[in-house]
Amino acid sequence: MAIEANIDGAAVIRPDRIRRAGIVALGIWAAIGLAGAYHPARLPEIMQLRLPDTDDVMRLVGVRDLLAGQGWFDNVQHRLLPPEGVPSHWSRLVDLPLALLILVLSPLVGRGTAEGLTVALWPPLLFALYLALVWTFLRGRLGHVAALAGLVVATQSPVLGGLFAYGRIDHHNAQVCAVLGMTVCLCGRERPARAGACAGALAGLSLAIGLETVPVLAAAGLFLVAEWVRRGRSRLPMLLGFGTAFGAAATLLFLAQTAPVRWAVPACDALSPPWLLVAGGAALATSVLAGLGERLSGPAARGAAAASLGLGGMAAFALMYPACAAGPFAGMDDLVRSAWLDEVFEMWPASRRLASNPAEAFAGVAPLLVASLYATAAALRSRESTEVRTLALLATLAWPGTLLALVEARGAYIGASFVPLVAGIAAARTCAAASQGRPLLAPALAAFGMVGTVWGIVVAGLGGAAPPPTAWTAWRRCTEPAALRALDVLPPGLVLADLNLGPPILLRTRHAVVAAPYHRDLAGLRMVLVGERGSAEELRGAAIARPFDYLVLCEPMLRAGSGTLVPTPFLAALGMGRATAPSWLEPATELDPSGVLQVWRVRLP
Repeated sequence: MAIEANIDGAAVIRPDRIRRAGIVALGIWAAIGLAGAYHPARLPEIMQLRLPDTDDVMRLVGVRDLLAGQGWFDNVQHRLLPPEGVPSHWSRLVDLPLALLILVLSPLVGRGTAEGLTVALWPPLLFALYLALVWTFLRGRLGHVAALAGLVVATQSPVLGGLFAYGRIDHHNAQVCAVLGMTVCLCGRERPARAGACAGALAGLSLAIGLETVPVLAAAGLFLVAEWVRRGRSRLPMLLGFGTAFGAAATLLFLAQTAPVRWAVPACDALSPPWLLVAGGAALATSVLAGLGERLSGPAARGAAAASLGLGGMAAFALMYPACAAGPFAGMDDLVRSAWLDEVFEMWPASRRLASNPAEAFAGVAPLLVASLYATAAALRSRESTEVRTLALLATLAWPGTLLALVEARGAYIGASFVPLVAGIAAARTCAAASQGRPLLAPALAAFGMVGTVWGIVVAGLGGAAPPPTAWTAWRRCTEPAALRALDVLPPGLVLADLNLGPPILLRTRHAVVAAPYHRDLAGLRMVLVGERGSAEELRGAAIARPFDYLVLCEPMLRAGSGTLVPTPFLAALGMGRATAPSWLEPATELDPSGVLQVWRVRLP
């Protein structure tokens, strides 16, 4: 029997039976999640480089340029708004492993297949690393049930599933792995200086890849400072190791991926002098605190010293780089912000996501809220010091991403990385409570509430399902390989097209494009938006001011209201056959008239 009596005569479920049943059930659930995420039926499309998102497409364009001989430090996309081109704010550190995979595989299977295998293999490899970190963290502390529960939550998370899906070669999944590795290091029980240095180095790596993790890195630093303020000397080695390694890693990686001529050029959207000031300031501040040592004899003195250094660093940042204090999109004009940036899904607030697709919104945000609340409450109620510290750290790191996810969708990317760890702790507490005859409803409901797919199913069942994403479907239709190969028949030229068509055109043709959906291309963005929203004469004026060779429209995107091509008196009517092209637009008759893309040559005197 799986039930025995305790000394008071109450029925208690035997722990070994609970453990075995939990391991089997959770193992099956995790396997089902992995099988669904990496179903072989999805591979043929990925092998044809039908990537999930414009960012993935643009990443591959950059990798191809690197392999074709473009310099390591030359991060300009030269076919985007030529002749100047547009410098990318993305890190070469993500390009490097992709380029190496293609180089290794090409002699074995050919270049085309090597690219397909690379975009198919890279995300699962990163997910395997992520799952290994989850398993290591939970297995060593709480056992197999907790570790398997963490794997279940990870494989059933729509957010993580999207980040690690086939073809997702964008940088967010690499950042998630770096931040989770930092967390595992910060929870190290032995050799605190080494654990802090490990965490700091990974924090520096995350910062070098992209700035999206800045709130979480700041939270990690504040957590270590708060520990030192409360506990004093015993907490100093980890704080010193973290700050020193963070500053050193950020500096070394900056030098490794930035051209010397740009070492003094500030950029608010990438690792550059403003953010080196932050990283270097962290290293300097921790060294100063360590040097003060015993002169800071109590929490009040330590707190005052830390606050003084922190406020001084913030003031220096604001005075030296005031533009960066306003965020990476400062200076963007109202047209580009309202017509493009506000329409990017990653920038949607939770309220808009709820209105658009309640099931998807709940599946993405609700687990973050549950995990953050549970970790906070459990930390406040726990009496075991190691457990309190782990829970408090997870709560501190999870809340920034959770709160940011309410403001913009991309906040969920980093926040979701901590949910499996908290879920594993809740699962372990559930099993402990069951085996000891204590109430288990709260931790069980919390663990279950961190499973994203459960929220999606429940909300969809209550009527929260949304219609298919017509805009994305239209984009996929308009970027079919055959359609773009047909476009490549034309002599290379500069193309004005919907922003979301820009990266696929760069990937599959020899053409250049006026614009792509990236904030550094402000001139191109504005040109496309003005041309799309104006009359035929306004479009002609844009073509005179900045000549381009081809106009490309795609009817499915026009009908779906996708991206920036909204109905206008001219372009939408032209694309849907309701208007006649002016004399300065000449149809490209070389293209198959049954194709999805409509192409006109620009013939201006």
